[in-house]
Amino acid sequence: MSRLIGHMRGNAIAYLALFIALGGTGYAAMRLPKNSVGTAQLKNGAVTAAKVKSHSLLGSDFKVGQLPSGATGPAGAQGPKGDTGAPGSALAYAHVVVKGGTATVDPTRSSNVVQANVSHPATGVFCFSGMPFTPHNAVASIDAAASIEPLIASVGLPPDEAVLAACGSPVQAVVATLNLNKKSNEDVSFYVELN
Repeated sequence: MSRLIGHMRGNAIAYLALFIALGGTGYAAMRLPKNSVGTAQLKNGAVTAAKVKSHSLLGSDFKVGQLPSGATGPAGAQGPKGDTGAPGSALAYAHVVVKGGTATVDPTRSSNVVQANVSHPATGVFCFSGMPFTPHNAVASIDAAASIEPLIASVGLPPDEAVLAACGSPVQAVVATLNLNKKSNEDVSFYVELN
């Protein structure tokens, strides 16, 4: 008995420390303040599916593609028919194919412009006349298949003096095609729209 008492006296501090350590851990585990554990205290993978309350997560908690798609819903009623659009505003358009110094109107890609409406008095100059309307605006563009050179197409309408000088009178429009590298007119196929 005296041996036991001696052992306890010699190790009293160690036993006290053990008691405090065990009692303190139990106290901390049982008495954590509410909302005191956050993301910083959790280890990666610490929260498993079994620990998550059912129906507590939202769709926004998942990445795109993580949730399966739901069943396809029934088709909705057909909407009302839309209004019919107005006809295009172009009074005329044409694809003019230029080969061997000759300008030919492509009838499959032209409307209200025929071969008789187009003359070709000089290199890169194309005159339009005799059309059943007066154009007030026009735009032209080079046929992309025509050349690999940098080319532009410009349009003029009377009473511009340059138009009258190039084509004479009566003329309704003129298209000029220009090679930017050579800085001179060049015969090349183009598209034109006249309004």
